[in-house]
Amino acid sequence: MLIKTRALVLLALSSVLTVTAIAGCTSAGPAREAPSPTSGSLHNTPSSAPARDLVATVRTPSISTTAPTLTPAPTHTPTPTLAPSPTLTPAPTLTPTPTLTPAPTDTPVPTPTSTPVAIYVEGWDDLDNVAWFEFHHPLMASDVRATWWIADGIDGKFEREGAQSLLNLVVWGEVDRTTLGHILTSPFLESFEPPDSWALRELAYFASNEDHYFEGLIEHPVIRDGITDSTAKLIGALYPLDYNRDLRPLAGQTFMAEHIIDLPVSGETFLTVIRIGQPPADATMNRLEEVVRGLDSLLQLPLPTNNILLLVSDNAYNAWGDPQDSEHYGGLNYGGQMVILEVLDTEATGIWGSSAYIAHEAAHYFFYNGPPWIVEGFAEGAQEILKSILTNKPLDLSDPELAACPGVATYEQLQAALDDFGSDQDYTLDHCRAQFGIHVFVRLYLELDPDVFHNGLKALYSKTGAFSYEGPPTVTDVIEAFGPKAEAILEGNTST
Repeated sequence: MLIKTRALVLLALSSVLTVTAIAGCTSAGPAREAPSPTSGSLHNTPSSAPARDLVATVRTPSISTTAPTLTPAPTHTPTPTLAPSPTLTPAPTLTPTPTLTPAPTDTPVPTPTSTPVAIYVEGWDDLDNVAWFEFHHPLMASDVRATWWIADGIDGKFEREGAQSLLNLVVWGEVDRTTLGHILTSPFLESFEPPDSWALRELAYFASNEDHYFEGLIEHPVIRDGITDSTAKLIGALYPLDYNRDLRPLAGQTFMAEHIIDLPVSGETFLTVIRIGQPPADATMNRLEEVVRGLDSLLQLPLPTNNILLLVSDNAYNAWGDPQDSEHYGGLNYGGQMVILEVLDTEATGIWGSSAYIAHEAAHYFFYNGPPWIVEGFAEGAQEILKSILTNKPLDLSDPELAACPGVATYEQLQAALDDFGSDQDYTLDHCRAQFGIHVFVRLYLELDPDVFHNGLKALYSKTGAFSYEGPPTVTDVIEAFGPKAEAILEGNTST
């Protein structure tokens, strides 16, 4: 009985060991998966060797007994041999293939320097204070020089004035680079026209002389977001008013009338009339157009500007530093902008007086600087000739408006009068000088063949015109332009 019992115990123990061995074969642990490659790592070697299959061998002791034959434990079918995990070759890193840097171009990249390399610009070195500007403000000098209408060469009066005004903003106005950049990138400089030059001149004037007014301009709502073409005209209209610190053109009380005409000689021309406080009279624009068309036909000279601006104001500043007065003065030409008194801005028809002032100032576009007998005499003479054409009334040299002052009928007598008066500010002297010039130019118009007259004007204008830098016209220039007839008239010869 004891032997049976031991046999049964041994048999049970054998079964337990067999089951344990089988369990050991199936729980050796899961196979290690290949670690995911780590971005940027060059070494992703697995941390353990591949798993091996485990096969447990159990020896069952032999037992002699007469006990019933035990049904053997189920034969253990070994777990299929696990194929070894492939040797983990480190995954390629995520370091991208280096971007190929293109071969350098033939033009090497310049080494940055604190002073920009100056590029030659025609007319640049002729500007005032340009050397000082480039030395003390090289970056701003580079900004100005790179402006498109300067970079392609400074050509003509208006571009030169505009470029000089940009320099003056810094040299005299001491504006910073941000303010300068705000002006240079404003829409009005996307193209360059005479009103743009007027606006730059006015900005430079205020920055140099009235910095608090300049700050008011730059911060004004009309300008703060950039200067437009229309705003440039308003700023330009400040020039005749700036001595009176009149900023009303920007205060929302300004009225502007604009018109485009096509002229036979001058081509497309823009006319602008500006008045503060109320709209300008329609008749004023009509007179301006009539005058400009008449001068284009009469003189056969292209207008030196295709932008004619007429400001109606009693608040302008005249050439003598006094407010305008209607007794001796009705208009001015500032080299770009014209001004007439408000009383002349009327809807009344048939009043040549308004047209006369406009014609006189418009004629100054052609001759602006020089001896008064030439500059004023030409303007008055053109005014009288145009009046004769538009009113269909013939010129009469006996008319006091066309006659020289008594005792000032020759150029020699005019020079003697200048010495006697001793002052260029005397109104009587100014009147006589103008009258002498009127007499000379009206006689040239009447006594010369039209082609000779027009060719003489062209010769005089091309050499010494309003926007020429050859210097003001002289008596010698007049004689060379018009020939012996001019010399005879200047000597007092009355024969025709």
